[in-house]
Amino acid sequence: AIRACAAMSTSSSRPVRRVLVLHGKGGSGRKLEEERWQRISAAFPSIQFVFPTAPHPVGDGFAWWLLKPGERSFTATEFIGLDESLDLLRGLGRFEAVWGHSQGAILLAAALAKQFHYGGCFGEAPPVFAHSKHLKYILNGAAWPNPFGADLESLPGPLDVRVLHCYGASDTVNPPEQAARLARILGGAVYEHEGGHYVPDDDA
Repeated sequence: AIRACAAMSTSSSRPVRRVLVLHGKGGSGRKLEEERWQRISAAFPSIQFVFPTAPHPVGDGFAWWLLKPGERSFTATEFIGLDESLDLLRGLGRFEAVWGHSQGAILLAAALAKQFHYGGCFGEAPPVFAHSKHLKYILNGAAWPNPFGADLESLPGPLDVRVLHCYGASDTVNPPEQAARLARILGGAVYEHEGGHYVPDDDA
């Protein structure tokens, strides 16, 4: 499924330039690149993969937002510090595809909801991803972004974007039914594997 990130991009009629890769909570861009992406980068040398690190320290890694004690992203009423993460992503330029894992995937779901609900991400602010309707998105191991659930529920129908939802049927971190719920609302293709909360690295 990792290869799908590059495959979705190389299917474009114009040359691929850049793919944005968003780590999950407790990770970092460097860790994700070193542990998961070296083989993919070698297989697709024409693609520049970009691995930003979230701005909020948490444990031994970083997070795209913080939560109140006892909360999860699918129960919270607020993503604390989210604006800093959005500003960071806005400064990274244009991409052909965006891939997110866990909290990174939840971030993509929230951004998509606001982008297309208001025509600009998060109110009057500039869009997070330039030319968003032409991007390809992969959400791996996502959960429901509860603070933005109303925006998702009020969308008139599936979005006119290319989205792949990848999740594990045995995921005990982010319930797979939440990823399936996102897929029904956002539209796009679904790849459900039998495993848990991880990044599948097979050719599917």
